[in-house]
Amino acid sequence: MDDWTTRRFWSKVSALPHPDGCRIWTGGSSGGQVGRRYASFYVEGVMHYCARLAYELKIGPVPDGYVVRQLCGERMCVNPEHLMAVSQSLKAKQAPGGVGLANRLKTTCPEGHPYTLIDCQGRRRCRPCRRQTSTLATRKYRAKMKE
Repeated sequence: MDDWTTRRFWSKVSALPHPDGCRIWTGGSSGGQVGRRYASFYVEGVMHYCARLAYELKIGPVPDGYVVRQLCGERMCVNPEHLMAVSQSLKAKQAPGGVGLANRLKTTCPEGHPYTLIDCQGRRRCRPCRRQTSTLATRKYRAKMKE
């Protein structure tokens, strides 16, 4: 980014101190529900997420395949001290109140059976549902072989 765009970017960050040390974005945000939006900024007509831009401006380039996560949990924070480049899967696992956390807390499958197995890909399974899936697959295979 050129100097003018960089100055324009930082001019949209709140000068008022935040109790948590966050630097709150006062410019535009992405669409979606209020409270679930991310700070966004347009550079030459292309929308960019502000946390990623702040990270690139103050820390350096984000590695390929990584995303920027706000460690403070505030989606509108652009304080470089609160930003970290992580893989998308790690971000989902670490997100407070996110789907990753909600799924890790589950102890039973949708049918109500306790999770007792972990397959070769690290997914949790329950014995009764796994057995049923295996039986159905075997029946389907045998029916196809008879044709």
